[in-house]
Amino acid sequence: MIKGIGIDIVKVDRINEKNIQKILSPKEKEVYESFKGEKRKKEYAAGRFAVKEAIIKCFKRFVPYSEITILNRESGEPYLDNESINFLFERFKAKGIIHITIAHEREYAVASAIFEEV
Repeated sequence: MIKGIGIDIVKVDRINEKNIQKILSPKEKEVYESFKGEKRKKEYAAGRFAVKEAIIKCFKRFVPYSEITILNRESGEPYLDNESINFLFERFKAKGIIHITIAHEREYAVASAIFEEV
């Protein structure tokens, strides 16, 4: 049963070094630093910010952004790492599946999240 849906949009140029420290987890910072161009770095961070906001909206409660880690499969599909899933489910006394997606279009990043209770 679907228990929560969240969506968020972020303008890429809102991303700066100060908020990157708040947005990205340590694992995400490693990926961020691996990108060569500043534009790609900002797009990556904006996507992470959007999807974390969408996840927070699913649960209707705030958690620090850096406590949530979003990685990518080889196919490019984003997913929450196991530590993040465990953290969220323990914090919100929930159990289920969190579906996420991230998209970029010109100067925007958009993301959605669906929490499905099982």
